[in-house]
Amino acid sequence: MRSVKQANVSNHITENKGAHMSTGPIEVLVLGFPGNQFSGEILPELANLVDSGQIAILDLEFVAKTVDGDVVTLEAADMEEGGWAELTVVPDGDYVDNDDFQDVADMLEPGNSAAVLVFEHLWVKNLVSALAGAGGVLLFNARIPASEALD
Repeated sequence: MRSVKQANVSNHITENKGAHMSTGPIEVLVLGFPGNQFSGEILPELANLVDSGQIAILDLEFVAKTVDGDVVTLEAADMEEGGWAELTVVPDGDYVDNDDFQDVADMLEPGNSAAVLVFEHLWVKNLVSALAGAGGVLLFNARIPASEALD
């Protein structure tokens, strides 16, 4: 089960949508990197998901907690190297704010970091269009983490 802080991050981010008009579900993943050892190896897979039209990245932020406990944040849009800025389709979408950064930092032990990935499931758009065309409405949408589904 998600902790209260994890639920707060997810709920706040999805309520703080910015200007992007979406028809697919929006999901938030917080990806941890022990020892601040983020080498960028996930970038090709994220690019593949974007290029194949499965997802659109709405926001991507990095949070690190130094060994002294100080919190450092960085927006992917500000990263000039490695292709990170090109992944974000909503510049300054304001999905993640200082409260979210603090909630994520609270999840981290000193010397660790995390990426906060906010993305839209584009593959759902055709289903949503067909549903609307049939006069239907989405009554409920929930994501169940694999770790909970296996319990």
